[in-house]
Amino acid sequence: MRTQHIAYFYHVYSLFKQFCASDFTPKLKIWIDKRSKTKYQSSSFTTLSLPCFNVFRGLFYFEGKKIVPKNIEELLTYRGLAYWIMDDGSIQNKGLHLNTYGFSDEDIALLLQTLKNKFLLKCSRAGAR
Repeated sequence: MRTQHIAYFYHVYSLFKQFCASDFTPKLKIWIDKRSKTKYQSSSFTTLSLPCFNVFRGLFYFEGKKIVPKNIEELLTYRGLAYWIMDDGSIQNKGLHLNTYGFSDEDIALLLQTLKNKFLLKCSRAGAR
């Protein structure tokens, strides 16, 4: 795993360390994509299930389904966008791809509007959903 990825992993872990079991050890997973023969690595940690996280579940899930809160423009910060890009984004052609799988068309439209309005990003929706 690249040095900058390891540094980022431990940065995020440091934010959540107090919510992890005291005997935590990082998990490293290595796999090879059978189609491309490309080797991939990932690392992860797991937090404890704590009531302090319920507020976030309440914001982003409704009746067990992922949602985008109506006030996402108020909630999403530059730092939050940076974490989203690092955790669930990728470079695609000459642009950036942010994964929005599991969200409704209406929620994706709300995210696009937020990215355009708040962050002045040129955004489009790639592919059919």
